[in-house]
Amino acid sequence: KEKYESKTIHFAMWAICIVAVIGSVLAVNLSIISSYASASGNELEWAGEEGYTIAYCLRHPVEVIRIAYDSVLWQGGYWHQTMIGSYLGNCDPEADVPYFVVMILAAILLMMPLAKPNDENVISVRDKIVIAGTGVLLAGMLMGSMLIGWTPLSSSVILGVQGRYLLPVLPLILMLIRNKLIVIDVPEDTDVSGYILFFIAACDAYAFFRLYSMIALYID
Repeated sequence: KEKYESKTIHFAMWAICIVAVIGSVLAVNLSIISSYASASGNELEWAGEEGYTIAYCLRHPVEVIRIAYDSVLWQGGYWHQTMIGSYLGNCDPEADVPYFVVMILAAILLMMPLAKPNDENVISVRDKIVIAGTGVLLAGMLMGSMLIGWTPLSSSVILGVQGRYLLPVLPLILMLIRNKLIVIDVPEDTDVSGYILFFIAACDAYAFFRLYSMIALYID
């Protein structure tokens, strides 16, 4: 924000970006959003039964909170795996990456935002609250859309949510990790980032050759 000539221009650019994003989403999905908002019923063709509607969610907030909590509890591991890249999706669920590789890459991701000792480039508590609120809002909108668009009333969890849908939230989580208490204390002449990048490349190479060998075995 310091690079803008004034606060007015800074806020104007933010307003333009927000209007452009919301406007483009509405332009593409307005008919679907309107049908969801005005529908008194929601028949899911794939399930052959009634699904959730906005009106139903407003009348039963406790039930919505319960199914959201159960979804995080029972599907959190699947979201984590598919967010990092454990599966290739519905195309071939058998072609996957071992979970220990997923955990290694996840641990590396958690290490990368950590600051060095005496590093002043740390996000303030106020900004972290805004970031956390944004992440919760994004995740809530995602789960809400799949609750209304894909989940039947008989389901105990929200269906259709995949880990890759949560990728926009991942950078926000990493930004919240950076603090002054937990730091990486290494000699100044040590290139930690180089070691980390090499290790990531090694894990990716292993995953690639493993997937290639599995796919090659499927060919007659």
